[in-house]
Amino acid sequence: MGALIHAKQELEEVEAAINYHEGIDRVTEEFADVFACLIDSCHRFGITPEMLNEAFDKKLKINQSRVWKYDGDGCYYSVK
Repeated sequence: MGALIHAKQELEEVEAAINYHEGIDRVTEEFADVFACLIDSCHRFGITPEMLNEAFDKKLKINQSRVWKYDGDGCYYSVK
């Protein structure tokens, strides 16, 4: 769980970098930190990069088939 907790902290740094207009390089660096934490968490759980890639492809197809609604808060949500 430690890597996921760290990922949450890194996401806050992404948000701060975006909100303070720190530039694409800084934002990209912060996203890379989030990505590293997520990959570390997957590895600790026994999920290989190949498994993650397959799951991503499957989930992307599912999400593309859904109807999405803008909720007014900057996010989109799938319509149930």
